[in-house]
Amino acid sequence: MSEQAPNNLEHGEALLPAGETEKLLEATTERSPAELQAEAAAQQATVEAARAVAETVERDDPLARLEANEAAAANQEPAAPPNSFLLKQSLKQELRSVQRKESRSARTLSKVVHQPAVQVASDVAAKTVSRPSGLLGGGLLALVGSSCYLYLAYHIGFVYQPTVFLLLLVLGFGLGVVAELVIRLVVRTKPTV
Repeated sequence: MSEQAPNNLEHGEALLPAGETEKLLEATTERSPAELQAEAAAQQATVEAARAVAETVERDDPLARLEANEAAAANQEPAAPPNSFLLKQSLKQELRSVQRKESRSARTLSKVVHQPAVQVASDVAAKTVSRPSGLLGGGLLALVGSSCYLYLAYHIGFVYQPTVFLLLLVLGFGLGVVAELVIRLVVRTKPTV
């Protein structure tokens, strides 16, 4: 049997057979300083590569980024909400910078469109004219009504008036909006169980 080295776990040394310890010492002393430096450099390169991979994984890990962002946000003071004056001024500045980049005709049109009176009218029209229920009702009534009107005009023999289509479109729009309001009132007043 081979001899065992004494148990020196208190000093942090590993247990190696006696022959292995001598071979290790001989191998270390037989190497030249250049070989030792090359081996140390290779080990250092391996450690640096492992560190770079760990940093890349940590950087690409969305959970780690989220935790880092949450920690940074917890340390920051909450920002004061901007007041309406600052919001209006920043909007004006942004609008001017965009208008400078436009052609002369586009800039003129933009200045007209962004007047306060025009914007109010546009907002009101956006809330009323483009109602999906009104457009659906107007389109359906105009299609069905003008088709019936054209059929009657062809078979009875009177002259087709194109303004009938516009009247049916407006009437259908109104009926669609009223139907939407009635449906909303019925759904709201329905008792919940």
